[in-house]
Amino acid sequence: MRYVILIILTPITAFFSFLGGVVVAMELGLSLHNNYEYFLRYDVGAASSIFGMILYFGGAFVGALAPWLTYHLAKRFGSRKP
Repeated sequence: MRYVILIILTPITAFFSFLGGVVVAMELGLSLHNNYEYFLRYDVGAASSIFGMILYFGGAFVGALAPWLTYHLAKRFGSRKP
């Protein structure tokens, strides 16, 4: 049953982490360049495109791993008896 819950939570946390990456990119574009779409456009150079990919897909990757890491860390460190 725990693995079923983990499999259901994986796409949900990945989606919210992807959304978090979009929000971070918008906030950084707004604060650094006074344009919230600065890092969402692809015509501003390779550095911005690479930065955007790291934010979006890195956030989604971490979000996909979050339920599995939480489960295994809780299983490993949570069962210690005093």
